[in-house]
Amino acid sequence: MTPERDSETTFDEDSQPNDEVVPYSDDETEEELDSQQPAVELGQNHISRDAEESREPLRKDCSWQVKANDERFYEQPQFQRTVFLCFKKSKYAGNAIKTYKYNPITFLPLNLIEQFKRAANFYFLVLLILQADILLLSSSEPNSLCYVETAELDGETNLKFKMALEVTHRHLQEERAMADFNGWYSCILIFVVLILLSAGLAIGHTYWEQQIGNLSWYLYDAQDFSPPYRGFLNFWGYIIVLNTMVPISLYVSVEVIRLGQSYFINWDLQMYYPEKDTAAKARTTTLNEQLGQIHYIFSDKTGTLTQNIMTFKKCCINGHRYGDCRDGAGQPQSHPEQVDFSWNMYADGKFLFYDHYLIEQIKSAKEPEIQKFFFLLAICHTVMVDASDGQLNYQAASPDEGALVTAARNFGYVFLSRTQNTITISEMGIERTYDVLAILDFNSDRKRMSVIVRELDGNIRLYCKGADTVIYERLHPKNLKREATEEALDIFANETLRTLCLCYRDISHCEFEAWNKKFLEASVAATNRDEALDKVYEEIEQNLINEILLEKKKKKKKLKLKFPRTAEEKKKQSEKKRRAEAYKEQQQQNFVDLACECRAVICCRVTPKQKAMVVELVKKYKKAITLAIGDGANDVNMIKTAHIGVGISGQEGMQAAMSSDYSFGQFRYLQRLLLVHGRWSYIRMCKFLRYFFYKNFAFTLVHIWYSFFNGFSAQTAYEDWFITLYNVLYSSLPVLLVGLLDQDVSDKLSLRFPRLYVLGQKDLLFNYKKFFLSLLHGALTSLIIFFIPYGAYLKTMGQDGEAPSDYQSFAVTAASSLIFVVNFQIGLDTSYWTFVNAFSVFGSIALYFGITFDFHSAGIHVLFPSGFQFTGAAPNALRQPYLWLTMVLSIALCLLPVVAWRFLSMSIWPSESDRIQRNRRKYLAEEQQWRRSAATPT
Repeated sequence: MTPERDSETTFDEDSQPNDEVVPYSDDETEEELDSQQPAVELGQNHISRDAEESREPLRKDCSWQVKANDERFYEQPQFQRTVFLCFKKSKYAGNAIKTYKYNPITFLPLNLIEQFKRAANFYFLVLLILQADILLLSSSEPNSLCYVETAELDGETNLKFKMALEVTHRHLQEERAMADFNGWYSCILIFVVLILLSAGLAIGHTYWEQQIGNLSWYLYDAQDFSPPYRGFLNFWGYIIVLNTMVPISLYVSVEVIRLGQSYFINWDLQMYYPEKDTAAKARTTTLNEQLGQIHYIFSDKTGTLTQNIMTFKKCCINGHRYGDCRDGAGQPQSHPEQVDFSWNMYADGKFLFYDHYLIEQIKSAKEPEIQKFFFLLAICHTVMVDASDGQLNYQAASPDEGALVTAARNFGYVFLSRTQNTITISEMGIERTYDVLAILDFNSDRKRMSVIVRELDGNIRLYCKGADTVIYERLHPKNLKREATEEALDIFANETLRTLCLCYRDISHCEFEAWNKKFLEASVAATNRDEALDKVYEEIEQNLINEILLEKKKKKKKLKLKFPRTAEEKKKQSEKKRRAEAYKEQQQQNFVDLACECRAVICCRVTPKQKAMVVELVKKYKKAITLAIGDGANDVNMIKTAHIGVGISGQEGMQAAMSSDYSFGQFRYLQRLLLVHGRWSYIRMCKFLRYFFYKNFAFTLVHIWYSFFNGFSAQTAYEDWFITLYNVLYSSLPVLLVGLLDQDVSDKLSLRFPRLYVLGQKDLLFNYKKFFLSLLHGALTSLIIFFIPYGAYLKTMGQDGEAPSDYQSFAVTAASSLIFVVNFQIGLDTSYWTFVNAFSVFGSIALYFGITFDFHSAGIHVLFPSGFQFTGAAPNALRQPYLWLTMVLSIALCLLPVVAWRFLSMSIWPSESDRIQRNRRKYLAEEQQWRRSAATPT
């Protein structure tokens, strides 16, 4: 290095320590040392004497003397570094030793960060926030109604109706009453049991500390806590120890089972409708088991019970009926002969008709009313047409319109095309274009549609079609063919035909011009457009009903509102209102009671709102699970009101299917959905819950019995790793497969014997009784699991002369006995055995022993000494034949009574499914015989 370069060397560079002379400080990290320039050799580090002398004072002030214990030295400002904002800290470490991880300030945030590093903890926190329970007391809607929109992970949403309790609705309508309201809510029973048990054990520990703990010098832990405070701490300890009664894995397993059951519904090929390539779809995963508990089914008729395939059958024109099997002269035919439409180039080859007399009347053009009839069908609609390759394809908003326009097409009045203001029709081969002046739309309230047309001669005419109830109100009172038309309607209705009425009227130019101004104003109204249009529509259609409407107008009265002025009047009005509500509720109750006495009830001429109200009444007064099924938009309210909504992808669009919980192609698939999938889902979920509570009570209550021998100190009876993996690996898979795959009888027998469905309607498989029986069964199992090994270990000696009665050997024995018992118990509960079930049961046991021997090995203890403290416990304990005999005795005492009870119950008190299972071979042989008989030609 040159002298010039030496003179430019900074103090920091020149004062680098020489490792051979002065060792570097332990406080310096390897990265800091690496970042420093390497020491140069002595020959290259020669500097001038002038520079050396000029830097001599600095060398004295910054010597390399070690001052690690000089606190004032390393707290100087030049040794401080900024930690956060204006807070500074010495960059050198002191000699203070800290053995705690948290302090009172950092405990909560640091502990939360530590916990939520685990994805599962964060997931369940979010789940808890999203699923916060809400208690509806009252709302501003009628009957305290509110709407809840539910969303699934796949994006499907459902809008459900909820109502408050009647008592809170009646008394909490005012804000003052709501503010003064005090109430109690009840928690889930199992959590109450957990708290009570923890509190009782904490009290026991407090008493034990007062009587024994304070008097035993060898138990002193250098903590001068009072017995009540120690009991308080143990309360929270037992909350943690006993929380496995309702583990998080229960919720996860339930969701997995529900998801699997939903996929089974989606994959069922016997619910697949090939004609429309429509498969069954479960749009929710939370209602599968309720499909096996349906009490009442509410069904739409048209399009649901029927296929809603519309075709023109019969008609009555000017008092004459057409559509019977007749020849050209009008005489009846004994053998139906199909009408030949070859004379019509636009005829649809799929249309079938057998009345030759009507065809002759159309061709002869002697009856102008017949021509007007089919002309009206061809012009009064909203059908769109697609002409391709010389073929006309109609796109109709409803099957009714499509059938009527197709009928007119075959009878010679063919709808060809339309624009915004015109419509083109072929009338017996002659094309004519008409100006469409206005279209009065159809809706469920009007039950009719009209079209105003300017005909070729310049006259304006209104054509209307709709339900007979609304058309008859608008007929001219002097209509001579009214009675004949009513008679024809009755005949057609008795033949289960769907009927429609047609009418027309002439409109003067002046009347139309005046009406059209109102129509245009209503069409562009910014608010209440639909109401304004309905009012204008009604005005142009009023002349059809003439004097009848005038009489109704005369009967109208002006409403006079009278408000109560005094407290007495207010009290009377309130009492009157209360009596009216009570009378209304009594009438509703009477209706529901009467309807439920019948096997089936038909509600005629009901609106979509009334359909939903009928469902709501049954839900309110019968407290039963309801199902509604429909195929159209008018069924959406009913579908959403019921507990379970089923939509059919039918002729009327996808509104019902998209608003439902389940959907498929035809009504007949509902039988399989309920009797097979619904019943299986209910049985599987009930069996899963009963067993899950049983195995967790059997596992958890052992800690309670152990508490009586450890001073209620919240010490666990098992190894920590066994507690962690018990619900995750050792006992979860067999019960999960039962919840997914188990079935008491086959799907064919479920359909053949519908009475099996009664089990779910009466909720016989999981109720309070079944829950407490599971609790009792689990408690008895836990007593055996604990006290048999405890009695066996008491004052015993092993073959090697060593006493096996240590805590770790006891924990291994109790845990091994428990694993055998709970896995063999689920084997006894399994009705439908597959290879997967058998592998899961024996695989869980093998997995337990494999993991236990690994965790109790010396190798893993060397790697993680604080996490694995049962070193050699399992190998030492399980090589004693005495302990294996102890486990065999425990397993036998737990399972033999169950086997004996199952045998007696199936032999003496068999259930319906037991009897069917017993005869399943007989039923299978009968089914095979039926198939052979059906396949044999007669």
